[in-house]
Amino acid sequence: MENKALLPKWFREFPGVEWIVISGKKLPVLDDRYRVTLDIKGKKLIGSAPELAAYELLSAVPGTLSFNHAAELFQGLVNLNPRKVEYLLSVSQSVQAKRFVSLLRQFLRAWLAQTNR
Repeated sequence: MENKALLPKWFREFPGVEWIVISGKKLPVLDDRYRVTLDIKGKKLIGSAPELAAYELLSAVPGTLSFNHAAELFQGLVNLNPRKVEYLLSVSQSVQAKRFVSLLRQFLRAWLAQTNR
């Protein structure tokens, strides 16, 4: 999430939750295909699509999130859209892209075969 302040107050104040601010600033402006609208208790929130969320997650490695934790999360990412991932990696100017490809190679070999990477 780029700016915690953009979340509604009721959402930021969930008890027992520590929010981590994750930035996707090293990417160009992306179109709506990389966003999803979430309906939570009748309130609409805009969030990152799974492909973008996975990319953004890697900006928290190694500071806030361990590489092992990220690897565990990537093990379940079997429904990512190969074209969206490929585009994100092609426009990326950061180390997140290398981490992303490394995790894909490790856990999702069959999925990675669907891309040109």
